[in-house]
Amino acid sequence: MKTAGFFLSAALLLSACASPSPSPDAQLNSRIKQDIARTAGIGNASGINVESSRGVVVLTGFLETEQQRQDAAQAALKVSGVQQVFNNIQVFKPTSSGQ
Repeated sequence: MKTAGFFLSAALLLSACASPSPSPDAQLNSRIKQDIARTAGIGNASGINVESSRGVVVLTGFLETEQQRQDAAQAALKVSGVQQVFNNIQVFKPTSSGQ
């Protein structure tokens, strides 16, 4: 009987310590970021911030060309669960440091 109580207590303790699963919005943000990073011509998506709420996505950050900006929005729109994309990404081509 004591052994059963020990295992029950241990199971309850472990379930209480388990980290909560990410919210649906956080999961969606992650999938969008991954798909943008896999899109040809965009390269590293670290310059793009993704925020979503109930399928509405806001993209912010910087990319070097208008085509990259448009491709990022299209990649986000293709992700399952995305209903609308607001593309607030800015086009900014860095200047060389030698000038």
